[in-house]
Amino acid sequence: MLGVPQPKVSALANYRLDGFSVEKLMEFLTLLNQDVEILIRPSRENLAPGHVSVHAVR
Repeated sequence: MLGVPQPKVSALANYRLDGFSVEKLMEFLTLLNQDVEILIRPSRENLAPGHVSVHAVR
């Protein structure tokens, strides 16, 4: 289904993501019938750097 060997699937299942690019992780999600949405907006605190967050919607 994902087109990767079983050891890599096991790594994913155990949250060992260091061997995967962001692009590959997004590809896996779409192969699993998940939509990936990226939202870019100004930082809420003008002087602070922005941050990255990931939200899973069920």
